[in-house]
Amino acid sequence: MAVQGPLSGITVLDLTRVLAGPNCTAILYKLGARIIKVENPVGGDDARQFPPFLPDGESAYASVMNHGKESIALDTRRNPDDKLLFDELVKRVDILVENFRPGVLTRLGYDDATLLKLNPRLIISHISGFGQTGPASQLPSYDLVAQGMSGLMSLTGEKNRQPVKAGISLGDITGGVFAALSICAALFDRSKHGKGVSLDMALSDVLMSLMPIEFITYTVGRKIPQPTGTRHRLIAPFDVFHAKDKDLIVCAANDHIYVAICEVLGKPELATDERFATNPKRVENVEVLEAIMNAILATKTAAEWIAEFKEKGVPCGPINRLDEVLAEPQIQHRQMEAHFAEGYAPEATFPGNPLKSSLYNDVTEYPRGPKLNEHAQAIKQWVKETPAKPLPTI
Repeated sequence: MAVQGPLSGITVLDLTRVLAGPNCTAILYKLGARIIKVENPVGGDDARQFPPFLPDGESAYASVMNHGKESIALDTRRNPDDKLLFDELVKRVDILVENFRPGVLTRLGYDDATLLKLNPRLIISHISGFGQTGPASQLPSYDLVAQGMSGLMSLTGEKNRQPVKAGISLGDITGGVFAALSICAALFDRSKHGKGVSLDMALSDVLMSLMPIEFITYTVGRKIPQPTGTRHRLIAPFDVFHAKDKDLIVCAANDHIYVAICEVLGKPELATDERFATNPKRVENVEVLEAIMNAILATKTAAEWIAEFKEKGVPCGPINRLDEVLAEPQIQHRQMEAHFAEGYAPEATFPGNPLKSSLYNDVTEYPRGPKLNEHAQAIKQWVKETPAKPLPTI
């Protein structure tokens, strides 16, 4: 089932596996692109072996990350016919995405120059741990390694405790997002000059780019940021607090909101207390302020406090488990709960499309991920019937 979107009519040759690359092409699919996934005939994408497994034996992980894509298995190294077919695919697609270790594609006979000779309009997206160039480019990398080397882990965790990784594979997921963004920009650029391009996305670069304030704190403030748990480094109060039954989040980004918090707490005098009257003072005395707030918040439930804070316009909220997230009315309204189409694996629920557009309807049901080599015949027929991309004319 094709998705209608701004990339409808665009075809992607997807050589990716596991997470960062498949997330990139999943985003392109949600934007309307057709994704032809090329896999190793022996086992295919490594993610096909990852639990949990659906009733038909397919990996739920792989099916979610590759929903709506088409699969063909090719061995370009050992099978001349497969190599010829791959060449013909390259000539007909708009985008090629890969996340091998740098150099692997070249050893397979497909460096950038070769690919662009086959299709001068091709947009090539390379996704790797440390990029295609530099002294670390050939090092093996996983998301955890990138989180550590980028500096992100040095900021994550509780004060005076061992650094921890983010709760998700943040480098892989955001690397896929940034790769999709760069591809969309390259498509726009190609519309002006008609030429293909090679894009280089490093997970370590992406994670570093997520920390502009932290680097400024070091380079200008001459202070290396340390882990602060859930507490904001520069704003207070801005943290997780403890109510009678469970935790909640309360944030004051300015003095006006802080005054409202004090009113809800029944302690308006805290707004003029010289220890807390300004944000710099509140940051300086944050532990004292939070102790006062927690003592008061412990007298009511989180739901009671959230209702009162919302009435005063204070940014606040619960800390939801995933089952609670799916039950949130806002999530349902935004159509962020997606399922597989045609009743396939009805127990499987995954995030919907966050990219909303006034021109296209939201889709909440997607085709399952492809079985290995499921679309080989259809793809071969498409190659026979479809001419190669024309040479640039602009």
